[in-house]
Amino acid sequence: MAPLWVAMVLATLDLTAVSTIMPTIGSEFDALKSVNWIATTYMLAFTAILPALGKLSDVFGRRDTILGFALVFVAGSVMCGAAKGMGLMLAGRVVAGVGGSGMFMFPIIVASDLGTERQRVINLGVLGIAAAVSSVLGPVIAGVMADNSAWRWLFYMNAPILGVVLPVIYIFMDLPRPNVPVWKITTLLLALNYGGDLYAWSSAVVIVLFVLSGVLFIAFIVIETKIAVEPILPPRLFKSRNVLLITILQPFAGIALFPPLFYIVYWYSIVLGASPKSSGLHLIPAALTISVLIFLSGFIIQVTGRYRSLIVISTVLCSLSTAMLLFLKEDISNARQIGLLIVFGIGNGLNQQSHVIGIQAAVSADDMAAVTSCLYFFRYLGGAIGIAVLNTIYRVTLTPKINTIIKDHPLYYNVILGALQDQKLIRNPAVSEIVRNEFVHANQEALHIMFIAGFAITCAAIPVSFFVRHIPLATTAKLTVGH
Repeated sequence: MAPLWVAMVLATLDLTAVSTIMPTIGSEFDALKSVNWIATTYMLAFTAILPALGKLSDVFGRRDTILGFALVFVAGSVMCGAAKGMGLMLAGRVVAGVGGSGMFMFPIIVASDLGTERQRVINLGVLGIAAAVSSVLGPVIAGVMADNSAWRWLFYMNAPILGVVLPVIYIFMDLPRPNVPVWKITTLLLALNYGGDLYAWSSAVVIVLFVLSGVLFIAFIVIETKIAVEPILPPRLFKSRNVLLITILQPFAGIALFPPLFYIVYWYSIVLGASPKSSGLHLIPAALTISVLIFLSGFIIQVTGRYRSLIVISTVLCSLSTAMLLFLKEDISNARQIGLLIVFGIGNGLNQQSHVIGIQAAVSADDMAAVTSCLYFFRYLGGAIGIAVLNTIYRVTLTPKINTIIKDHPLYYNVILGALQDQKLIRNPAVSEIVRNEFVHANQEALHIMFIAGFAITCAAIPVSFFVRHIPLATTAKLTVGH
């Protein structure tokens, strides 16, 4: 499993690490206004391809599909590392996102092929820790590279590492081949990211994208239910109560995890003036807690066979941790910072294995890959939409506050607008302390409004979690056949 662990680490690292180097890249490419797309394009491609991965691995086999997607990931990474402008960078991020999606998902599918539900929690736990730790520590690694003007190696390093790992997977890993909706997501996220930023919400571009996403979503449902012989997400699966309810929980789990990861780092940077490396290091308590709770929850499931209570507890704690982000203020103590990050880690650590085991227990071996990829698709979709929606709330709240500061201090017009993308500008000693404090406070207030919105959204998942029922875990392996 070690080579698969490495593949998952690299895929997840690319998802979150760029949050600390985007200002550096934007400044170098003179494209600060479009710098957010470095993260968005990767997540777009990463999320959109997830529903098809279960079916692809069933048809072409686990090993061949992992290798194929890993090569795509390497190609995209090299494109990003070699980019001299934003065009090639974003193209590379799309290519890397497609490859990274497969590198993330297939190790989980392989781990799900092995042993009973109780036994597989060990392998899933190791992979869960890989994803959690790399998600949290990615910004730290990227921050170190940014501080040393070596951000391109965040992308280049994927090639030599996978150059060692892929031959091991191909030669030594005998992975099973069991018998056996992209554009709608892209248009929706484009609309959410364009709206209020590059285009007005009432503009024709944004309206057309929203309408197109709705039409394509309806078309996807019709094709899956009425036309497709081998549907990507078989509708019959959702007749299972647990499959339906746990799937419903996933967008909320994504919103409770990914937006906080992005915006906690941003808060340290914009409010406390922390460097990219330091901002990422503050997330270590969350990384350690998530790792411990993934193992602890796996142990509980393996020993007791119970997972329903973990689903309920984690849902409540994820929502609570989102509300606790309101404690992030200029004068917050280190102890309170660590405390809220630990609560964040507990909630997001408990839900990793309990959700996967819960949904897999409800289906046969033939459908395991499909429901697993479905689970992660909706989780990452929730994270992608959550980042877009909450970022929109943040921008809408912040804009009038920034306009007021500019009106009161017109001499600092360029500095204030530039600091929205590169926070170092507002920390320049030549900038008035009054302007700096007003700018920081305006950002903090806007972030708090965004955190309140995130809390309100995640609260909706709590009643859903109570209706998940316990299905006893199998005592014999759900074997897959063929290679």
